[in-house]
Amino acid sequence: MVLFVTIASAAQMVSPTLVSMMIDGVSNNDQTIIIYLAIALFVLSLVACATNVVATNLSASIATKVSSDLRSELFRKVQTFSA
Repeated sequence: MVLFVTIASAAQMVSPTLVSMMIDGVSNNDQTIIIYLAIALFVLSLVACATNVVATNLSASIATKVSSDLRSELFRKVQTFSA
């Protein structure tokens, strides 16, 4: 899960650099670099989205498992109490 969060964070940190490079491309009238960087930004946003979805699903799955285990342990402990 840490890997997915790290990848998503890295993708989000690279985006401002790509946008600044795009702005430089606009000022230099370099349309090919603008197109390549736009595609790179799109791919980075897809990667960040996918890794965030995976990380969210993993954390939800882990939280569900932990709460289920806690409830089971609590139920077993309560059953040992005298009536």
